[in-house]
Order: sequence, then structure tokens, then C-alpha cells
Amino acid sequence: MAIKKRAAEMKETWETILKRVVLPPKSAEEIFEAAVRRTRKVSSNLRTLQEIKRTEEKRVISASKYVSNLLKQVALRSPFIEDLHPFYRELVEVNIDVDEYKLCLARVYTTSRLVAKIGREEAKKIVFSVTMKEARTARRRFFGRLKSLLDELEPCLQKLRETFRELKKIPDINPEVFSLIIAGAPNVGKSSLLKALTRAKPEIREYPFTTKQLIIGHLELGTQRIQVIDTPGLLDR
Repeated sequence: MAIKKRAAEMKETWETILKRVVLPPKSAEEIFEAAVRRTRKVSSNLRTLQEIKRTEEKRVISASKYVSNLLKQVALRSPFIEDLHPFYRELVEVNIDVDEYKLCLARVYTTSRLVAKIGREEAKKIVFSVTMKEARTARRRFFGRLKSLLDELEPCLQKLRETFRELKKIPDINPEVFSLIIAGAPNVGKSSLLKALTRAKPEIREYPFTTKQLIIGHLELGTQRIQVIDTPGLLDR
């Protein structure tokens, strides 16, 4: 079953893979503020110790679930390099630092689990607290620890956002389809040839290096569908 699942994943288009991605928020502060906003939805018109304990517990659980689930989605819905088709695996390895990418995904997932664990711990302390001050202190302690974890994660969140921007530049190429690669020196008419052969509309200028990434077009020859790939100019001699 595992082999079949992996084989199915390798047949997915690049577009499908990227659609699953959950882009990290712009900053750790944005995640923290969103978590805090969720606690404001919990009633604050409280009088008894039990009411305060229940409310503080709900605030901690609500915030921890939100942050933990968000980070988990970021980690688990990102492309796993080993599951990619060999063609895309090599293409990704050319465009990003794979080791750093894997490390950041691991840190995001680990932080997700830590947030959930801390949330459970502080919620339990709230339940067993004997004073209002003790319950509120546990809630404040949770948010303090949450803020620290997210601040430590900030570099990885930024790195993943940058990585996903680079991954989105990779075109949706079907490695199983017969392909024609147009390669050559800059400004020799590669993009013009692509436009003449296919319905693709590449940018064409009189100066070199207009094409900065792979551009895909398709050509029908009888029943044969051919994938035509325009490439940036080569300087190697």
C-alpha cells in the first residue's frame, strides 16, 4: 500500500502539489496575535473561581489548538522531497537549499507538538488551581511560553515563505510526456521558436536574458502531444 501511495504521489502534477501548501503567516507575531484574538471570544463576565478557571482553560486550549494545528498544516502539507517524481526532485534541489528546507519543516512540526504539550500542561494547572490569581498566572505563563517558541521559529517561517516563492516559479511540467527542449545561447530566437511551434506566449525582446525561467508550450503532431520547454540562455561554451 505504501508503495502504491508513493507511486500515486509521484504522478501528481506540480500545480496539484503546490495547491496543498499552507503558506506560513508573514511573521511569528501575526500567528501570536491571531491566537490572542481567539481568546477574546471567550466570555470575560466572570464572578466565581470555577467560572474563571473554565474560561482561562478555554483560552489556553483555544490558542494552543489554533497555533499547533496551523504549524502542523504548514509542515505536513509542504512538498516532501523524497515523495516527488525524480524529475521534480532534481529541479527542486537546483532551486532551493533542500537541507535547510527539511530542517525548517522539522522545526515547525516539532514546535507544533510543543505548543500542544504546553497548552495541555498549563490547562491542567488551571483546572487544579485554588485561586483566581493562580489560574490567571497559568494562562499568562502559557502565552509567554507560546510567544518565546514562535519568536524562535521566526527565521524558519521566513525561510519557508521564501522557499515557497521559489517553488512557485517552477512550471508545471509533465515528466511522463515526450518533451522537446529548446536550449542555446542568449538572444538567438529560442522564445520565438517556442511561440511559433506552440500557443505559448513568452516575452520576446531584442536584448538577451529576457527568458529567466522555464516556459512551457505544447505541440500536437497527429495523436502525439509534445511538451516544448523554452530555457534561459546558456553562457557555457
